[in-house]
Amino acid sequence: MKIFSIFMLISLSLPIQAQSIVACQFTNSDGYRWSNGKWSNAKFKLEKPFFMKINQDGIIELDSINNLIIGATECKRVWRHIKPENVMCIGSMDFVSFNTKTMEGATSYIGGATQEGDRDTISTALFTCQKM
Repeated sequence: MKIFSIFMLISLSLPIQAQSIVACQFTNSDGYRWSNGKWSNAKFKLEKPFFMKINQDGIIELDSINNLIIGATECKRVWRHIKPENVMCIGSMDFVSFNTKTMEGATSYIGGATQEGDRDTISTALFTCQKM
């Protein structure tokens, strides 16, 4: 009983570190479409609002952005010592960039630029978030 009481006292004194959930919405979406053998500027329909999970280290949880990028493999702070608030998640041909201080970010898909023949679109979409 004494050991349990000591454990409870220690655990209660430790700071609670939980993930944050942020609600986000897209504000702009532009890019290029391949048409008649050349690229043309394009505006895209804004995607639906979404939620992201940010862990206690300030990194985006991969499972919360599966709908934003294809085959996400890693999220990390890009300039850890200079700008620790900048987080980047990398996918197969796309990425998400997010600033935990300004709560603004962007998604980008660039895979279409390397395809042969009928090319896929290239796009960048800006979003803003707020803490829940």
